[in-house]
Amino acid sequence: RTSLTSVTGSAERGKDAFKFIQDFAVNTPFEVDALTKAFISLKNFGIQPTTEVMRAITNQASKLGASSDTLAGITLALGQAWAKGKLQGEEILQLVERGVPVWDLLSSATGKTTAELQNMSTKGQLTRDVISKLIAEMDKMASGSSERAMNTLSGAISNLSDSWKMFEDTLMQDKSEGIIKSIVLNLTSSLNGLSALIDDNLSGQITRLETKIQDRKSTRLNSS
Repeated sequence: RTSLTSVTGSAERGKDAFKFIQDFAVNTPFEVDALTKAFISLKNFGIQPTTEVMRAITNQASKLGASSDTLAGITLALGQAWAKGKLQGEEILQLVERGVPVWDLLSSATGKTTAELQNMSTKGQLTRDVISKLIAEMDKMASGSSERAMNTLSGAISNLSDSWKMFEDTLMQDKSEGIIKSIVLNLTSSLNGLSALIDDNLSGQITRLETKIQDRKSTRLNSS
């Protein structure tokens, strides 16, 4: 929340951004932490992390195995290219190394051949408008990958983890301490009740044992 407040410029916008990320995480195999890092990274590089952009990078990363490292790598490469204002060798290599079929995507998005695109890249002609087309093509070509990844065990665990973190966040944001206080009071009451029950049972057992001992002593005395 602190990082989002810083990158968006206000607590209110940071709160809205966090809500957006939480809602977005529900339909992806990525946890809130990874999505928050991607959101902040895009922002810092100058790319507006809209639903379309976030969906494009998560779909592409999901298609390649739904690894948080892959998501971070794709985000970094696109961000660096955007900051420079052109897509060239270093960023293209980063994307290719992570399994992104850059030349096929660019060719489909622009209608140009790989040779033409490579020549344009060398001359610094793959500018931001082309990067935007690449991002849109990622989403198109990998459409539905996040949803399919959610049907795996990894996706289910991701959602479980996010649910727990959202619960933690709800507790931390409860300024009145109402929820925490209620939980603590209920837990205290339950523990006190359990202690009393154990104490009563233990006292009863001790009493019955003492009675048996006394009975045996009396029996022995009478026999004598």
